[in-house]
Amino acid sequence: MIQINLDDYKESLKNLDQYPIQYTRNSGVIKLKEDNKNITIGVLETTKNRTIKQLKELHLEKELHILGIESSQLTSYLSKIGSGLNIENEDENLEENDLNKLANDAPIINLVNSIIIDGINKGASDIHIEGYKDEVALRYRVDGVLINGDRVKRNLFTPLSSRIKIMANLNIMERRQPQDGRCSVQLSDKPVDLRVSIIPLAAGESIVLRLFIKKDKIITLKDLGFDNEKQELLSKTSKLPNGLILITGPTGSGKTTTLNALLQQINSSQKKIITIEDPVEYNIPGVNQIQVNNDIGLNFSTILRRVLRQDPDVIMIGEIRDKETADLAIRAALTGHLVLSTLHTNDAPSTLSRLKDMGIPDYLLTSVLKASFAQRLIRTLCKNCGGNGCSSCSDTGFKGRIALVEGFEMTEDLETLILDGAKPHQIKDYLYKIGMESLYSQGLKAIKLGITSNDEIKRVLTC
Repeated sequence: MIQINLDDYKESLKNLDQYPIQYTRNSGVIKLKEDNKNITIGVLETTKNRTIKQLKELHLEKELHILGIESSQLTSYLSKIGSGLNIENEDENLEENDLNKLANDAPIINLVNSIIIDGINKGASDIHIEGYKDEVALRYRVDGVLINGDRVKRNLFTPLSSRIKIMANLNIMERRQPQDGRCSVQLSDKPVDLRVSIIPLAAGESIVLRLFIKKDKIITLKDLGFDNEKQELLSKTSKLPNGLILITGPTGSGKTTTLNALLQQINSSQKKIITIEDPVEYNIPGVNQIQVNNDIGLNFSTILRRVLRQDPDVIMIGEIRDKETADLAIRAALTGHLVLSTLHTNDAPSTLSRLKDMGIPDYLLTSVLKASFAQRLIRTLCKNCGGNGCSSCSDTGFKGRIALVEGFEMTEDLETLILDGAKPHQIKDYLYKIGMESLYSQGLKAIKLGITSNDEIKRVLTC
């Protein structure tokens, strides 16, 4: 690779629509020259091949030329520049045609694409773009916690917002009402699905992009943090010909990942497995995967009714959200199908009262429910810095997450207790008494083993 002196490109750098500073800082990539047919970029020796591949996909319409630059020169350049984009004044009252023109300008397209690529590279689940009076804040949710990204000039917010609205097929002129949409982009090795949520603020808008990156490789239950005892319990109950197995926890606790790991484990040519998901996050060969589409009335309950006519052995329902879906799931489990799904509860025993609240009577609940597991994801201390903070973990002290899991199976004794009308706290006390390890006690173990910190357990668990 030819090495160049960045000072030789001073004039061309002044007139370029540059990548966001944070992206350049993280990736070691800077735009050197650009015309209608060609684009020349400078890269550091440490720049990853994956990043270069993403840039080739980002600039498909042009021929990409790559030159080497020194780290010290890039650092000096970054200290002198702003965002690199130039829209002199923002006008909130621009006409629709003007907004469309701005939103479809290459600099804005590149800015939005760079923000998304930065989120992918950070491993973010969500990207928050917040328009305030004097600036635009970028934040990324990484391992369940928001971290700050770069600041973007306030006069870029309207075209940036309009670009995202165009991508998600939303009304670019609407700034008074919340809007929701979705779209797919091809910015990395795999297609990325984006769920877009926009709500008005006093001085702008809050835009949240949820990233769904389709993955071919599914991590195992062991990778997730399931110990041998819980792996064996899940394996045992998932071999049953019928019944209901539930994974519970709040949003973002890894429930879907656990279900997909379990599906991979039980998948075989001798079983017909159908999933109903919103959206499909993992591609599993041999499994019939259906994506919910509420825009055309294709919701969980509607799909589930049709799926029962497909002669499935195993049905995975992404989430039981209402009584109708709960009733259909129970019916499916009663008629010879193994049903896997998720619920929102704080702990495993609360599964029982949650299903009761949905109108499921005790006699059905005890005959259908085979096992329930509750989980939380905790951040693990960065192995590179031991929790002190470094560039590898974005100075957070944490990198990666594992699950804390508690669970129980339906036994004759538990069934009798439920049918005798035991109160929720009595059932919970009984389960802990016979050996179910609580989420909190597992958290304490993780602290003692140096896996995580006391503050992290306090953040994730309410005791």
